[in-house]
Amino acid sequence: MRQVRLAHIPFAVSLIGFGTASLHHLWRSSSRQRLMSTAVDEGVTHFDTAPLYGYGLAEYELGRFLRGRANLTVATKFGLAPPVEDLQGGLSVRLAKLMGLVVPRWSQPRSEWDRDLADSRLAESLSRLGRREIDLLLLHEPDVRVADLDSMAEWLERAQTSGRIRAWGVAGERTRCEEVVRAGSAVASVLQVGVLPVGSDVEPIRCGGRRPQFTYGHFRGAQIGGTAELAIRTAQAIRRADGGVVLVSSRSVDRFRQLARSFVAKDGTT
Repeated sequence: MRQVRLAHIPFAVSLIGFGTASLHHLWRSSSRQRLMSTAVDEGVTHFDTAPLYGYGLAEYELGRFLRGRANLTVATKFGLAPPVEDLQGGLSVRLAKLMGLVVPRWSQPRSEWDRDLADSRLAESLSRLGRREIDLLLLHEPDVRVADLDSMAEWLERAQTSGRIRAWGVAGERTRCEEVVRAGSAVASVLQVGVLPVGSDVEPIRCGGRRPQFTYGHFRGAQIGGTAELAIRTAQAIRRADGGVVLVSSRSVDRFRQLARSFVAKDGTT
């Protein structure tokens, strides 16, 4: 799989990255580890996670997987915290989600834009991931009406200087990211933008006039039929990403393998 170089990122990234937002849906740790191992076998070198995913389980599971794999790059996030933290088993995550149906606060993420919390939250992510440095730290769905973006930019610069992160940016749905871009804040060095699934619009994605380095959601909710349809949708996703990385995820080893190989086959042909 081709490695790409992106603006404001001092390392190469695989054409597709593996997103861990649904990793906790797999019951067993062995299944989660096998899925991520399949991603690496298919050429993926970049993994995207967040403390919010699976109440912390995604970071823990990815941290286990990263042991002895220093060549892989990782993006995690700050700003949205799970209502219940540090659940490390599939059953406990499911119980927490069921509780959320009864007690709403158990299902709602907590917004944490207090700069004083940033150092401790970064330290927690580093611990869960088993790393001394995060390759890419993204502000998770920041609200320009609440977050002090200038203050956060200063903190991100210090975190980079101290060797705790290599690059930073913003992650979220396109409208939220566009607000940050329009605000002119330095936090938007890297953009990771959610997009609508591939439909009739296959033009390159832009966010506030900029090309996002990462996009996700291209296959969200899509019921893809055979190999031919997958090839068409893959080519469209590559065109929309316009040289950037496409984040994808799956709960199925076979399905992910098929998707990854479709990207390799279509890369450079659109």
